[in-house]
Amino acid sequence: MAEVNPDRVSLVFSALSNPQRVQILLKLLEDPRCHTDIASCVPIDVSTVWRHVKRLETAGLVETRREGRRVVVYPIQPQRLIRLLRLAEEIAERAEIRGTEP
Repeated sequence: MAEVNPDRVSLVFSALSNPQRVQILLKLLEDPRCHTDIASCVPIDVSTVWRHVKRLETAGLVETRREGRRVVVYPIQPQRLIRLLRLAEEIAERAEIRGTEP
């Protein structure tokens, strides 16, 4: 198996460990959005959205770009993120079938 950096992997999974951050990421995979648009889709306040987006950005999952007066959030490598999320869901489903909590 190729070398895996445990710190980098932990950073990504830590960012994905919060359901609100996963919801934000799922919305961004539909369309890039500004922070206020994210807050209207995911029922949390804008300041919390900013903190979650910063955490996702630090993990390398999203990037932000200034477009006029707005800061728009884009997912990085959307197809890989979709595969990663589907794989995580599949693993969690297997754990449920075995009778263990994910």
